[in-house]
Amino acid sequence: MNELQSDQAAALANLISREISLAAQTTELIGAVQLKAAKILSAWHGQLRPDSQAAAIYACFLHTLARRLLEPKLGVELTSEYMERWQAWPLIIERFLKHHGKEWLPPEERTYRGCLLTTFAESLKSLGLAFGADDPDRWPWGETHQAVFTHKLTELAPWAGRLLNPPPQMVGGDGYSVNTAEVEPGFNRGRFHARAGSTTRLLIDMGDSSKFYAGLSLGQSGQLFSPFARNQLRSWVEVAPYPVAFSAEEIERQTEHKLFLRNSK
Repeated sequence: MNELQSDQAAALANLISREISLAAQTTELIGAVQLKAAKILSAWHGQLRPDSQAAAIYACFLHTLARRLLEPKLGVELTSEYMERWQAWPLIIERFLKHHGKEWLPPEERTYRGCLLTTFAESLKSLGLAFGADDPDRWPWGETHQAVFTHKLTELAPWAGRLLNPPPQMVGGDGYSVNTAEVEPGFNRGRFHARAGSTTRLLIDMGDSSKFYAGLSLGQSGQLFSPFARNQLRSWVEVAPYPVAFSAEEIERQTEHKLFLRNSK
């Protein structure tokens, strides 16, 4: 169950990798960076791990292609709103990649495969600018995809963010993986924050009360200076829930202090 909850499989990984590879084989006019990125994608296992370069290439291509297909029909502002409000927008990309519909081609493109290669080059350029490096080996997904925790008070007092907000956390997955971590539409050119995702995880063995595990995204206390305010953040990122003191044995094992109340009479 823990392996299931930590699954970060990319829904369109195989389809995107295959189509880019086929498009790259039809032309000799492809740069070294594009060729290397295509090879990284073709060897990818499809898991959106934080240390995966292929995951960053996949996500940026997906968002770049969506913008290129939608903006000529909807405009920039409506495309932004559409992708933010309708989370199933990748279905459009899946249909385009499977059926090669010419009606979706941007006005400046004449062929399906030409559109893919142009989009691929544009997405890699965005990643190069975001990471400050042209080498795809230096593009780990977690560095550009980070979970952001924003305290409500910082909406009124942004200067308090350094005190109230924990630092951004490098995370894997996306908005469609089991281990979900939202990917904001990539209008920041290669930067994809996650402001929503899994908040609580539970693992319970119904046949053994000592095997009860749980994890929160931050901690159990809302008090800023409490040791329990952010004590579960690392286990949440690593998908490693803590054992809960549920059985008598586990309560005894985890107990650090005991308070005895005696009647003085």
